[in-house]
Amino acid sequence: MELKMKNCPFCGGRATLRTHNRTIINHETKRNCYVRCMECDAHGKRFIEGDSQTERMIARMSAVDAWNTRDGKNENIYIGG
Repeated sequence: MELKMKNCPFCGGRATLRTHNRTIINHETKRNCYVRCMECDAHGKRFIEGDSQTERMIARMSAVDAWNTRDGKNENIYIGG
C-alpha cells in the first residue's frame, strides 16, 4: 500500500515518511515513525510502531493522516528539527 503525503504546509516542499529506533519504553527501544518535510524539516506527530506488520502499518498510516490533516492551525505539524 502506497501512502500519499501532502506537500509541506509551510514551504510547499516534498514530505517523506521516516522511521527511527529512538523511543524508549520500559527500557526497550521502540521504532517510531513520522512525516518530515525534505526542505524545511517541519515534521508531524510521532507514532510508536508495534511488533506486528499490522501494528507498523497502522502507525505509519496514522503518521501520514496526522500530516495530511489541515485544519488551518496545523496543530499536528511542528517547525524545525
